[in-house]
Amino acid sequence: MIKIKNLDKSFGELHVLKNVSLEVQKGEIFGLIGKSGEGKSTLLRCINLLEKRDGGTITLNGQAADFKRSREVREYRKGIGMIFQHFSLLERQNVYKNIAAPMECWGYSKQEIDEKVRELVKIVGIEDKLYEKPRNLSGGQRQRVAIARALSMDPQVLLSDEATSALDPQTTQSILQLLRDINERLGITILLVTHEMEVIRSICHRVAIMEHGEVADCGKVSEIFLNQPGSLKRLLGETAEVLPEEGVNIRMVFKETEENRSLIPDITCATSVRFSVIYSRLEKFRDEVICTTMLNVQEEDLAKVTAYLDTLNIRWEVALHE
Repeated sequence: MIKIKNLDKSFGELHVLKNVSLEVQKGEIFGLIGKSGEGKSTLLRCINLLEKRDGGTITLNGQAADFKRSREVREYRKGIGMIFQHFSLLERQNVYKNIAAPMECWGYSKQEIDEKVRELVKIVGIEDKLYEKPRNLSGGQRQRVAIARALSMDPQVLLSDEATSALDPQTTQSILQLLRDINERLGITILLVTHEMEVIRSICHRVAIMEHGEVADCGKVSEIFLNQPGSLKRLLGETAEVLPEEGVNIRMVFKETEENRSLIPDITCATSVRFSVIYSRLEKFRDEVICTTMLNVQEEDLAKVTAYLDTLNIRWEVALHE
């Protein structure tokens, strides 16, 4: 669907994107995450041609984004919907006119516009706000208007630039659920930029972590969290854990399945080793659950326990004292 290869972008002496390559599959929700200033939003602006790239290629659905005529650029952008952090609504126009604006620009008939607007307000759940002005809407409702407007031209791709950053946690979850519903109902590919890990956990199929203008790691969300690459640890930040000073602390990370739900008693039965469970937590990643468990064992039992974990292909590491 979207193929980016060796993309470069600079602003003067500031090299923002460095040889970026990634591919977004048709129908998936793909997340771009990283700290502020890593080039995430610039990458989106290069995809929809709001920024001119210095090098590399961008292909959308097999079509190279290399155009010489403004009409060709407009046709290309017609297939891309855009959602912004601060909504970017026409404050003097009501909800109906905001959603209708792109279709009016393209010369759609009044009947086509009316039918589409009324279809979209149902999809995003604001049928009762059709003639309200943006100033009378909550942040979540304003973002729903923006999403409806982004869908008005039946795009192949939806680009979301920090769409939930200005919203409270409860509203954020409702907007994320709406995006997931749109993805599943309409089959639209969604590429979203965020610095919020909860957004990635909730709805993304795959994720790319950006560092210093480069793609540091890319893959399925649950696999990234299972593998715990350095880029993820740096993004999350190292948090000091209060761990026992005696013995050896083993951190295990694994997917919750029927087979490993009894992992703790299984370790005891298989190794005859006594140990302490320091903590265990479950985190949901879209439709998968990842478990992180910390064990404390005596040093002489370390090899026996880890050898058993290896037979089960359970990822583990020794957690060092701070």
